[in-house]
Amino acid sequence: METVVRMPAPDSPEWVHSLDPGGVFDQWHDACREWCSDMGIAADDSDFARRGFEKMTFMDPAAADDLRRRVDAGAETPDNVTDIGDYQDTVKEGNPDFLFGLLETLLTLDLERRVMGYFQSHFFVHWYQFTRAYPHPKADSSFLWHRDGGPGAFVNIMVYLNPAGEHGGGTQLLDRETTAKLAQAGYDYPDVVDRVGDLSEYAEAAGVSCEPWESAMNLGEGLIFQPDRVLHRGLLPTRGTRYVLFLNLLPSCRPWREGFRRWPLNFMEIVAGNWTVDYIPLLAADDGPRIVQS
Repeated sequence: METVVRMPAPDSPEWVHSLDPGGVFDQWHDACREWCSDMGIAADDSDFARRGFEKMTFMDPAAADDLRRRVDAGAETPDNVTDIGDYQDTVKEGNPDFLFGLLETLLTLDLERRVMGYFQSHFFVHWYQFTRAYPHPKADSSFLWHRDGGPGAFVNIMVYLNPAGEHGGGTQLLDRETTAKLAQAGYDYPDVVDRVGDLSEYAEAAGVSCEPWESAMNLGEGLIFQPDRVLHRGLLPTRGTRYVLFLNLLPSCRPWREGFRRWPLNFMEIVAGNWTVDYIPLLAADDGPRIVQS
């Protein structure tokens, strides 16, 4: 039976519930799995699949350092820089050829197998973001414990462009099992203003040991993780700027290289803030899963 994706009209009741189970994002994922069903995609049994996160080496240290220098050079043009709160900004990279080459470096066959095993379909890069975080006396937002809200399945990648010894920051995560138990104890998807830095109250209620995973990241190392399935938080830098490249991956009916051609990469602030569905008809086009406009 053919899977049909029913696109809701903007501001309609269906659009309001588009992130709910069975909404348009789930329909798209179902369509992508069906489209790729004859590929025999192997299930993934890596730490990423079982725990919800995995540390990996993404770039050669020299290449990561060169990328950091490129980020700073790009920031010399004020229009390329967007502030996020009091202690973080993003820097735009406007050269699509450079971005494509960078993705070719990062998205190795080993990484592709992990992501495709998780989605049971192809994937594409929904957005990228170069961030610079600075020392600050008080953490908030992404530097407090949280899970990311969004579609039913998505993947984030973080690549550190300078070593932890240079800035003193990092990332902490809890595995899927511990995250689920803390959700049952009441810490599920709190509003941003209700996020906390100390989970001991919830850990006691859940009867679990709440020892977060953390590892000092060297140049070019980073994480692949399931941001909606595992609690995580950034650790603010203490003595210098923390440079990180973020990628957000979503299910696709096509390999990511074709997705790159059809979907122009965007800033997180533009795309992820409202989880646009614009990419669905672009990726499907006339030769993909059937899209019906409501």
